[in-house]
Amino acid sequence: MYKFFVLVRNYNGSYDALRIRRSENVSAKANYLQFIPSGGLEAMNDCIDFDSQWDNYSLSKVVFRELLEECFGIDEDAKNLTANNVSPDKIYHNEHIKKLIESLNHNSEEKRANMELMGTTMSLAGLRQELSFILRIDDADFSTEFVSNYESSSAIHMVRINNLEQKSFWYRNNINEKKVINDLAFLNCTSAGLFELARKSSLYRDALHFSNKD
Repeated sequence: MYKFFVLVRNYNGSYDALRIRRSENVSAKANYLQFIPSGGLEAMNDCIDFDSQWDNYSLSKVVFRELLEECFGIDEDAKNLTANNVSPDKIYHNEHIKKLIESLNHNSEEKRANMELMGTTMSLAGLRQELSFILRIDDADFSTEFVSNYESSSAIHMVRINNLEQKSFWYRNNINEKKVINDLAFLNCTSAGLFELARKSSLYRDALHFSNKD
């Protein structure tokens, strides 16, 4: 399993984190908050022969697939990406992924994105380790391309990282029940661990410092 903490520069010059509130219709953690994307190391199609499985189990391919599904609204079962007779490498030809890879390219004239492995988190309930990554995109045009999928109760939340550091941001008034709700209690546990790792990352700290200047 793996989780990403994605930061995107916005048109105001500061940085937003990608977050969703999970739908009521999902089987696990309904209505919980979650940083996206996240997923498991699974094959991209139903091929079960050895050669196909070997080609499928690539961390980069799986991560890019999950980015397409959870951040760009492209179903992971889309036939043009996951049909049995389609090469898993086709994902590298998706326009969103091509743009991201170019932004991550160290040899390009202007590197506009950075990605790091921060460590692992673990849910004590399932004892399942999850690789934790941070991705910071410095190209504000990406902020217009994000589309949520069925797991989200609404559009993707573009949360300014300054707000994440404010305790008051995590409390909201429930008008119907006439009480204050602490959203930290509704933050998916592995997302909470991911957030704590992200806060120690230089990519996060630099983005936060830059955002505080605004």
